[in-house]
Amino acid sequence: MPLRIYLTAMNNEGNPPSMQTPPQPTPQAETPYERKFSTSERLLKTLTSPAQAMKDIAEAPNYTEPTMIIIIQAILAAVSVTLVMQKIKIIGAEPTVSTVQTILTGVLAFAVIFTGVLLFVFWLGKSLLVKIFCNNQSNWDFKTAAATTGYAYVPVITIGVIGLIVTFFLLPTFTIDVTNLDAARSALSDYQAQLNSLKFLVSLPLSLIGLAWQSYVGGLGVHFGTKGKCSFAMGFIVFFILGLLGLAISYVFGR
Repeated sequence: MPLRIYLTAMNNEGNPPSMQTPPQPTPQAETPYERKFSTSERLLKTLTSPAQAMKDIAEAPNYTEPTMIIIIQAILAAVSVTLVMQKIKIIGAEPTVSTVQTILTGVLAFAVIFTGVLLFVFWLGKSLLVKIFCNNQSNWDFKTAAATTGYAYVPVITIGVIGLIVTFFLLPTFTIDVTNLDAARSALSDYQAQLNSLKFLVSLPLSLIGLAWQSYVGGLGVHFGTKGKCSFAMGFIVFFILGLLGLAISYVFGR
């Protein structure tokens, strides 16, 4: 290249054309994710198309919907207590019968309220543990973990409704004669044995099915919530182990 042309082609900083820095592409802002499904669609697709549902939930999480799911679970517990009450008959003289019924109703009402509070505590505690154990350097937030964990209870509720219907028809009627305390204690002992047998034959298998289903849905939620950094298998294992511990605790204290 002649010297004149070479000098003319040089830029103001004295760099030849071949050494000029190419223009850098302008970074584009990431498009915010737009939610695809309504609340009712999310609930339905959690059962029919869990991968689609959990991806949408993980991308657009909130606290309102999982809170609603936990409330539904608490309502189901209250309904189960009401149905069990229909299987219990108290006979004897007044006012003893009314007194026993009042005490029994108060105890069961307290149990329902206490169960509802525990359900919220277990949900938040389980969400925190899922977030920690499935972090894998993804730094996903607690809201996403809570949303995916809350929606993972939908299969549990579904299995619970089935179990409640089956148990109601198989549950024997229990009669308490308040005029004979010894007979009442004997009847209560026999009834407890029947309940344990029913729990082992019906409730336990259904609970294990619900646990496996919940772990499958939860594993999908973890995978999408962590942007794929935590595998589905790891999420499934975490949900299954935590659920198994909770199931064991409920059976120990429920005996």
